Amino acid sequence: MPEVAPTQLSYKRTRGNVDSAYLASLHFSSVKWAEVQGPLESCLNRKVDAQLPQVTRTLLNTVEAALAAVRTLIVQGMDRLSCHLRGSPSGAQLRKEVYSFGEMPWDPELMQTCYREARRSQRHLGQLAAPFGFLGGRSLVFGAQDLAQQLMADTVATFLQLADQCLTMALDCDQAAQQLEKVRGRVLKKFQSDSGSAQRRFIREWQLRIFLPFVLSQLEPSCKAELSEFEGDVLAVGSPALTIEGIYEDVVRGVLLQRIDGELKKALGVSDVSCSLDGCSEAPWDQM
Repeated sequence: MPEVAPTQLSYKRTRGNVDSAYLASLHFSSVKWAEVQGPLESCLNRKVDAQLPQVTRTLLNTVEAALAAVRTLIVQGMDRLSCHLRGSPSGAQLRKEVYSFGEMPWDPELMQTCYREARRSQRHLGQLAAPFGFLGGRSLVFGAQDLAQQLMADTVATFLQLADQCLTMALDCDQAAQQLEKVRGRVLKKFQSDSGSAQRRFIREWQLRIFLPFVLSQLEPSCKAELSEFEGDVLAVGSPALTIEGIYEDVVRGVLLQRIDGELKKALGVSDVSCSLDGCSEAPWDQM
């Protein structure tokens, strides 16, 4: 019998533990679903479904307004650069304008436009989420502001990178301006793609933060006793990463995400929200 290297044995043991844990997780998930299905559906029907559309719309309005402000600033910045090029600027003037464009994401005064949009619906969202014990309204607004700044930074970097690739000393000002127009179109297409994906992820994440703790707290009294009988079976698997609480939460999260994705599909008109969120292929922005 050929000798097996220690690393191979270690890998087999590790892989075996992972496979066992995964199979056990599937088994206990199906068992737990049978245990919690009734109380979970009742909780969602009575306390979540009525508020989910309003929370979705408010979150969507919050992030859409902030990202629309980002797009406006980016368009204005690119337009200024094109105008300067057509006006035959000096090298120093053009470098100053390019520098200002590159600094937009880090300009607090400029970004206040986007930040204000993110704050507009904070009070209304807080009122909607209050019955669920959600107190993270300020963090949500900060998250929307961070998202706006990150998209601004990514878009500015993309524009400068593409502009650097296509602008050469051989071009006159009009030719350079024409090249920038092409870059402008590609950048805006990429921004549209990136912002759409980002806002779906943002809404999905914050809906889970609002609703999941509430639903788990509502189900705990009625479901915990029934599920405790499976504790020994879970421990027998021998994986510290596998706990009955973890599987239970995964089951509830999965059902709640189905509700959230369904509402997002209605609000956004996306054919498959979960697919786009999980990284399914999309048309490359540079081939649109």
